[in-house]
Amino acid sequence: MNNPRTLLIILVMCSRVLVAQETKSLEQCLDLATLGNIDLKLEELNRAKSEAQLKQSKIQFLPEVNGFANQTYNFGQTIDPFTNQFVLDGIQTGGMGVEGSLNLFNGLSNVLDYRSAKALDRSNLANIQHRKRLIRFETAQQYLNTLMNQKLSKAMRQYGRDLKELSLKIDAQVKAGSKPQSDLEEAKLSQELSLLQAESYEFMALEGQQRLLNLLNETVAFQLKDIDPEDGFPGQIDSKPGYIPSIEAEKFRLQSSQKIAQKNSLSSLPRISLNAFVGTGYSGARKDIVGTTFVGYDTIGFVSSEPILREAYTFEQRTTPLQQQFQNNLNYSISLNLRIPIIRGGINKLNKQMSKISISEAKLSLEAEQKRVSDHIDNLKWATKSKQQAYDSKTRAFAIRKTSLERTDALYQNGKVDVFTLMGSFQQLILAHQEYLVSKHELIMTQMQYKILYQ
Repeated sequence: MNNPRTLLIILVMCSRVLVAQETKSLEQCLDLATLGNIDLKLEELNRAKSEAQLKQSKIQFLPEVNGFANQTYNFGQTIDPFTNQFVLDGIQTGGMGVEGSLNLFNGLSNVLDYRSAKALDRSNLANIQHRKRLIRFETAQQYLNTLMNQKLSKAMRQYGRDLKELSLKIDAQVKAGSKPQSDLEEAKLSQELSLLQAESYEFMALEGQQRLLNLLNETVAFQLKDIDPEDGFPGQIDSKPGYIPSIEAEKFRLQSSQKIAQKNSLSSLPRISLNAFVGTGYSGARKDIVGTTFVGYDTIGFVSSEPILREAYTFEQRTTPLQQQFQNNLNYSISLNLRIPIIRGGINKLNKQMSKISISEAKLSLEAEQKRVSDHIDNLKWATKSKQQAYDSKTRAFAIRKTSLERTDALYQNGKVDVFTLMGSFQQLILAHQEYLVSKHELIMTQMQYKILYQ
């Protein structure tokens, strides 16, 4: 107890125990892990963008309506757009109106854009689910590692206490003269070794607990609830895997690429649109001719020695009010337009090539993910069987070592074996206990990995 390192660990552990009154299970930690995770937030932002693209693809089916207004001032000789006459002075013209357009057929471009955006959105949703599973697995792995180190530390502390009791017995026997002083020294060395191992596991448990707090975005330490291989985890992985989001994400990404390829293959089809227009305008140089009529004789020539009677006018010009011009120039139109692509500089061909490359890439990604998942599941199945056998074997070995220590201790007390044999039996028990706890941890980890990632 005079070791400063030991005192530091005890102080840290005591301070955490005073604060960590709450006990959290593995499932509670798994639920907390996805709250506020930055990687998950990035995936959710990608999903938000794909949702916006999906809504945008739906809006493309609606007609487009635009309003416009313009004001023009021309200098020098120009043509009045309303009288179609030359005007020598500057002229101001203006107009305003509303025009609308509705795509009746554009090579199924809008339909395929919508289907591609929908597949991409579902792919991003599957990526979110896959990310959640990875986060949950990382959290569970850290939880179990911390729990294992806590158990190992607790076990080493218990062996230290057992060795201390044994040292007291040997000390009494040394004082009685039945045992040599070297036996007491050997027992104390074994006790110190056990405590050093406990300190090492305690430091690893503290480090693991801090990492777990970081994963959960927590600041207050808590106690971990123990887990057994039978608690919520199957003994063998015999059930078929369920929904695997990583594979589904690649499938939907392939579908999105295929829809884009279909769109590019139909890019040479004609486009048909329905357009409507309502507008009006005015001209600052527009004049109306107004006058009176009178009758007079033409003095240029006579017919049958009689003067020719002609009709003549007096002229007066004035500008038409803007309101009247807007009314006079009001125009309505509706048109059906047909547009046939002829030459686009090889863009269609390049788009088709890019689409083929994207589809090939998506197919390879899907095949690679399917193979990776299949191989991983097979490895987990074999690993579970071997880990289960190792766990059963280490459990039996641990029980045998406990019985062996009891027998060796009895033989030592009767003077039939020396202290080195007794301490060797103690070390074998400690090693068997460590292997038992590690095998239990590995079995739970393998079963849990399959359950979180593939079920």
